[in-house]
Amino acid sequence: MPDLKQELQVLADRRSAESSADFDTVLTTAAARRRRRTAGWSAVAAVVVAAAVVGAVVPWDRAENVAENPPSHPTGMTITPATARPGQIVALTFPEATPRGIAFQLAKPTEPDKVLYYLTSDWGDPVGHTPQWSRDAGWVDVGISGPGPDRVVVPEIAADGTYLLCTANAAEQVCGLLTVEG
Repeated sequence: MPDLKQELQVLADRRSAESSADFDTVLTTAAARRRRRTAGWSAVAAVVVAAAVVGAVVPWDRAENVAENPPSHPTGMTITPATARPGQIVALTFPEATPRGIAFQLAKPTEPDKVLYYLTSDWGDPVGHTPQWSRDAGWVDVGISGPGPDRVVVPEIAADGTYLLCTANAAEQVCGLLTVEG
């Protein structure tokens, strides 16, 4: 508290000295203080405007660059057929020793973290298990390894386009591109 009292006293003394000076000095001091405040706010406003301009330009630039330079994704999964209709079952094969679960995720290649659909495979057993899909995550925790094939169904409501199909619960994610036309 003594420091605060001292700072307040210094401030009070400075204001007292300013007010006892002649009127021109008071006006000059006030004008200088106003210029400093205005310059500070002008700098802040310039930064905000620059950020807004960059934010408005970058998404358009990024959208154009995605078509020219698509983002890289983990690879290793082969999808057969690579082009499928909604509701069709596709086979997934993997490098020889690929441990994974029965869950897969479907997303746009430009937004791989935004999962559109979750798929569960037939566990590598087309007779015993039926491939399914959902918009929500949730599946039995089953471990599979080997080359496959694991079969998944393309969601009946999937729009035409190219999708990134990846393992959803594997220690090392593997992916492939699937085109939906239908």
